[in-house]
Formats: sequence, structure tokens, C-alpha cells
Amino acid sequence: MSYYQAFMIERPKNGLDIVQSRLKGAKTLNLELADYFKERATLEDNYVKGLQRLLNKSHVTDKSNLGTFANVWDAHILEIQSIIEMHMDFMMKLHEEVEVQLRTKVSSDPEWTNLKHQESNLSKLAREYEEKHTKVNKQRSKTEKRSGKKAEVFALELTHADWQSEWSKYLEKFQRADGSRLLNLKESFARFETIQADYYQRRAGDEMHNFCVKKSKNFEVIKNTPNGSASGSISGSTSGSINAQTSSPTASPNASQNALENVPQNTFESRIPVDSEIGSESKHFDGFSSNDDDSLSDVGFNSSLNQKNIQVEIKPSVTGDNEAETAREMSMVMTTLKSTPTIKQPNRRHHLSTPIINSDGINTIFGMNGMNTNLGRTNSLVQTSQAEITNHRRAVSDPEVQSRGLRASIIETVNVKSQGGEVIKILVTGEIRISYNYPVIRNNPNPIRIRITKFDTLEKATPNTLYLRAVPESSGLYDIDTGLLSISGIASVAVMKYQVHIDPTKKNLYVPLQIIPQWKCEPNLTSLAVNYRVNPECLLSSGDGGDGTLTDLSFLIPVDGDVETVQSKPTGIWSTEKQRMYWQLDDIDLSIPSERKRTLAQFETKRESNPTPIVVKFARKGQLLSGISLEIEKPMTNDTSNEYNIDEKGQTKFEGIVEFQEIIHQVVSGKFLALP
Repeated sequence: MSYYQAFMIERPKNGLDIVQSRLKGAKTLNLELADYFKERATLEDNYVKGLQRLLNKSHVTDKSNLGTFANVWDAHILEIQSIIEMHMDFMMKLHEEVEVQLRTKVSSDPEWTNLKHQESNLSKLAREYEEKHTKVNKQRSKTEKRSGKKAEVFALELTHADWQSEWSKYLEKFQRADGSRLLNLKESFARFETIQADYYQRRAGDEMHNFCVKKSKNFEVIKNTPNGSASGSISGSTSGSINAQTSSPTASPNASQNALENVPQNTFESRIPVDSEIGSESKHFDGFSSNDDDSLSDVGFNSSLNQKNIQVEIKPSVTGDNEAETAREMSMVMTTLKSTPTIKQPNRRHHLSTPIINSDGINTIFGMNGMNTNLGRTNSLVQTSQAEITNHRRAVSDPEVQSRGLRASIIETVNVKSQGGEVIKILVTGEIRISYNYPVIRNNPNPIRIRITKFDTLEKATPNTLYLRAVPESSGLYDIDTGLLSISGIASVAVMKYQVHIDPTKKNLYVPLQIIPQWKCEPNLTSLAVNYRVNPECLLSSGDGGDGTLTDLSFLIPVDGDVETVQSKPTGIWSTEKQRMYWQLDDIDLSIPSERKRTLAQFETKRESNPTPIVVKFARKGQLLSGISLEIEKPMTNDTSNEYNIDEKGQTKFEGIVEFQEIIHQVVSGKFLALP
């Protein structure tokens, strides 16, 4: 619920008091948190000063008395100096990046300053309204002249109109400022945690460095060899030879880099480069984006190089151009890496870039870009709209999805252009996403075979060949590369996009609502009635999936003509900047045929308006228009690719076979336009 819906009430003073109290409390909270971090920085400062005083004192008057412990004493002094530097850096960052930012938000933020300037005018209007409202109530209880009573009532209405105009603008600005304030708090705590984590990571790094120095001081460092051996270098090919040599923890830090530069070019020609192919192909597949920017760090590839310092020799080896064999070997390598315990550094700075939806976010979500005119059956798969991506991510980011197992989500998007309740053009596209977070099965590297049920209802299907491979001479059967898919962990990966086949004579089966807008445009007045009801013929109305409810139903209507005042039923949200009317409507049960419903609005304009299309948004969970789904294709009992045995009841029990823990089905609206 927006602030406009919550606080546009009959008595202005009550709403104003609530909002002002919220603003004052927010300022107080910012200052209190700033004081807390100031005291935290003061503690660090006192600790640094104490250590400095400790170093300034002459605790050892004659260092010659230390004898063989002189080096130990010097190392201890250097350690204290390093601790002082780390705490000073921690203190300065805490002051500049956290405390100062919290205080600046209160004192010099332009949004808050603008709100403060508007408070006096709003308080004045609220007092005037209360006074005139009191006078009108008194006159109603007395027998006075009719003309005098009308004058007071008219003055009250004028004041109320001024209040509504100013109050609506103030609430929009206040909601943006309040959202910005909460984001600032989130970023402040994220910065603090980042600073603190960097400090502890630095301490851990110093400890590891000291350990290496102490343990390797009696060892002889092996120089870089011309044959390409290097400390910590690992070949990515299964056919290359790896000869272990003597460990050297104190090897030159540039040894690894130099070794790789000296390796002949043909050494890597027959291999799958982990950094290049996986990273690039996952981002350039038919518009797919696997969101695996951190996939290598998730696998622990880099961290595994640092777990042991070993000497290896990489020799060139000629391999065949068997793509299937190469893909299988790559899958086994990724499976092995996935099972290796790794230490993953949290992506702490990700929180700082998280956007927040402002108060007029509905205008961003429902952009009026018009309908794609090439919505015929021969059209290729359309680009995923922003609304589809938002709804899809919302579905797959549910906490229930982010758990161990094989999970999938199928989201279909309905793009429609209708007029008079009849469908003119329609296009239904879908996307299948899968997340695989199972324990690695070392003895069963075979891919998982899935079947897409009712595959014949699809017009086109484009699989992501990086993760999904079609089974030859089989319709709707695909093999999932679990080795590559497991790299993404709990993150879902887009494995297929498709287009649903639609019979031109049965377009209405794919539209859950019949929407008929009626416009009446006059020189200074525009009236709008939007009639809508459930389409009983729709496939979503007759299905048994989900709870049969159409959710997130809303209408967005742009109105030109320089609108001055607006009246609507039910209450909607009018954007003065965008000149758009927005209705958020109740959920509708599609299984129950409903009577015609209506939304009404009247706009007073400076000039005559023109009828415009209505943007419709909705969502239907638990069902798909295509009727497809996913299921695991279990191997036959005579198939030796998977082990099986007989349980106590005499039934076949397959080893290493997984099942879908959950499959999310959802239909959302894309570009759904109801023409006048």
C-alpha cells in the first residue's frame, strides 16, 4: 500500500501528524546510529593511542641482553605496528563511510530539506480546514440563512481541494524520501560489515604470511624451470601428464604467471578453457543469461589452487576433436571441483548496488511502448519483457526454491492486443529455469534425462545447449548436464525458451479476462468506464492447478488533455507527473463465472482528450496455458548406465536417480493492451 492510499483521509490533521512523527523519528534514528558508530570509532582510536604509548616507552634498555631473542623482539614490535595501522584504517573508514553518511542524510539531503519547506504550508492548510469544518458543523445545528450556510460549505470545499492537491504531492515526495532513508541505512550497515570483514581478512592474510615465512625459512627455493612447471598451476585437461615435484611454500609470487606464459601454445588447444568458454557461452546464448558471473569462484577453482603449493609439469598432448568426449570430461572435472571443500568469500559489495523501487515504480513497470506488430505465428521468440523478468525472478527467488534439490520453474507470458473484448493479436511465450543443488554423485556422472510433457503444444522450442541437449529421434526428451548446472548452486539457470502454438480460431482460450473500455471525451471533461469479467472459455478458468485465483490485477491508463482534477471509483492512484491513472484491483476467482465489474473515472481537462489503450497486468500461479510440465525419465531396468536393485517390496529402486522437488507454474501478462 502506498502512502497516498494510507494517509489521504478525511481529517487532514490526523494524517499530517502521523507522517510528521514518522519523519522526526527517522531523523532521530539516523542521529542515534551515527552516535553509536562515532563511539565505536572512538574505542578504536583509544586502542590505537594505547598501543602507540606502549611502543613509545623504552621497555628494553639494552637489546644486547636479548641475545638470540633479539629477532623475536623485533618481529613483535613490527606486529604491533601492523596492528596499529589496521585499526587506524578501520577507524577512519568507520568515520568517513558510515558515521558521516548517516549525519549527512539528515542535515543536507535535498529530499528531506524540500519536505521541511512544505510542512509549514501543509500545517496552515490543515488548520484552516479544521476551523472551517468546525464552523460548518455548528451551522448545521442552527437555523441560519441558507445563503450563509452555502458560503461556508463552499469555502470548506475549496480548502479541502487545496489540501488534497498539496497533500498528494507531499506524500509522493515523502514516500521517496522515506524509501531513500531506509536504503541509506541498509547501505550504511553493509559498508560497516564490509570494512569489518576486510579488517579480519587482512589479519588472516598476515597470519598466513607469517606462517609461511616461519615454516619455509630452512628450505631451498626452487627456481622457475624452462619446461613450464610452476607452484600452484593445475592443468585443465584430463589427457595431460602431471608430475608432482617438491613443495615450495616460498616460491616467487610471479612463478605461476611466468610458467603459464612459457607453456607452448598447443598445450591448451585441445582443452576446454574454463575461463573463456564457460564464462562467454553462458552469457551469449540466444539472449539467455545464466547469471553465473561468479561461477568460477563458486566452484572454488581459484581457492583450490591456493590450498596446496605443489610443483607440476604440463606437457603438450594431442587429443582428438571429439566434442562429446570433451563435454563428458568437462562435466567430470566440474563435478570433482564441486565436491572439493572450498572457502568462498561472500560477495559483500553486492548489497550496495541493490536498487529500490521508488513511489512511482508502477510507471516504470507498466511502460507504454505499444504492442509489437509482428505477433504472428511466424514471429521468432520475443525478448523477455521487464515485467516477465521481474515476476520470474520473484518466483524463483522464493525461499522454498532456494533449498537443496532439483527444482524448476516454468513461466509463461501472455502478450495480447484486444478490442471490444475480442482478441486481435496474441503471442504466448515461456521460459524454463532449473536449479540443481544435489550432493555430487561421483560414481554416476551421467546426465539427468527429463521429459517435457505435452511437448506437441509448443510452436517453437529453443534449448540452451550449454545445459540442455536434445535426445536424438525423441520429441520432448532432453539430457541435463548436471556437472555444469551444479556450478550455479541454488541459482536457477534458463535452459529453454519456447512459443506456444495457438489456433487462430481459438484465440480467446488464452485470455483470462474480457476487458472493454468505454471513453467519452468532451472539450473539458473526459469520462472512462472499464468493464471486465472472467472469460469462462479460458484454459486457466477450467484447469485444476493452483487455487484458481487471478492475482496482481491492475489497470494503467494514460490520459492526455492536461488533467486538472480526477474522480474515480474504486479509488485509484493518479500520477500528476506522468498523467496516468492506476487501479490495483482485487483478486478474481477464475473458477467461478462472475458478473461484469466496472471501474469508473472522470477527468476535468483543459482540452479535449483522446482515447488510449489500457495496460492490463495480472498473474496466475499454479497453471500454464500450454499445459506442459517436466518429469524425470527413468532408465529401463536393462539400462546399465544407472545402477539399480530390488527393495523389500520387490520394486525396482534406482541408485543415483533424482526427482524434482518442486516445479513452479505461473502465467503472467506481458504487453496486454485493451484498445478503445
